[in-house]
Amino acid sequence: MIKAIVFDCFGVLTIDGWLKFLDEYLPGGPKRTRAKELNQRVDKGLIPYEEFIAQVADLAGVEPAVVGQIISEHLSKNEQLFDYIRELRPRYKLSILSNIAMPDWFHAHFSEEELGLFDDLLLSSQVGLVKPDPEIFELAARRLGVGMKDCLFIDDREPNVAVAESLGMSAVVYKNFERLKEDLQAILNRSE
Repeated sequence: MIKAIVFDCFGVLTIDGWLKFLDEYLPGGPKRTRAKELNQRVDKGLIPYEEFIAQVADLAGVEPAVVGQIISEHLSKNEQLFDYIRELRPRYKLSILSNIAMPDWFHAHFSEEELGLFDDLLLSSQVGLVKPDPEIFELAARRLGVGMKDCLFIDDREPNVAVAESLGMSAVVYKNFERLKEDLQAILNRSE
């Protein structure tokens, strides 16, 4: 029975500006691979955000301000999803599980009411783990006080969803709000 729902942030609760930057400036090859490695390092809290931005800018051949601007300007809230989360709140424990370097970002971009919808905020840079590391999914369930089979995980990246499923979680790849609501209702109905 599903008792908890765990949401990714970037690409689910918001549009993902980092992916937009990669697609525009580093569409493929070793530089894109290196940029993704740097992203993993900053999300684990292993390098400062400013160093990440500087190194990615160097890889892309642009000024650091361009990197920061594209990443931040393409972030908008998924208002439909937040409305749906308000409906889910009374029946399920809710969590955000995010690969992010700057924990304060959440308080700058979401209201206290929006953050208050969630029982837990599990941020990669605070725990030194990033998705798709199995340990971060196990930690998410533990912090919510539920078993893996009692969790439903939502992410826009298939590799993260695949790892969550391999550990016993139900999981959905986020494509758009309408599809998510359909998929989620089907899973929740089956689990009752």
